Amino acid sequence: MATDNPFTVLIAVDKSSQAEHAFELQKHHHVDVHTWQNLMEKEQKETEELSAKYNAKLESTNIEGVYKTFYGKPGEALCEAAEELNADLIVMGTRGLGSVRRTLLGSVSDYLIHHAHVPVMVCRK
Repeated sequence: MATDNPFTVLIAVDKSSQAEHAFELQKHHHVDVHTWQNLMEKEQKETEELSAKYNAKLESTNIEGVYKTFYGKPGEALCEAAEELNADLIVMGTRGLGSVRRTLLGSVSDYLIHHAHVPVMVCRK
């Protein structure tokens, strides 16, 4: 089917009812290229704002450091960042999810504790 929209969507299907549901959902609520571009622009803006915020914090406290953005699964990206930056310690906050939600959703801090090659300090508010 010819279209002037260059946006391509891959829909993974199998014989399950969940696959059929995914197809039907996409059919009725397809994401066009403009929507995708708007989402990407919003994400870029938020990333730039976060960078500016933490660079200002670094500067105001005279802490030597650099703000970097890493992409991917959070736990894996943080482990890779620690290696790339030759970190001696990873410090992070915790959202304090309950055990059921943490089990279902996973936990970045739990991933880091088990996979990082440097010590991990998890701070509760």
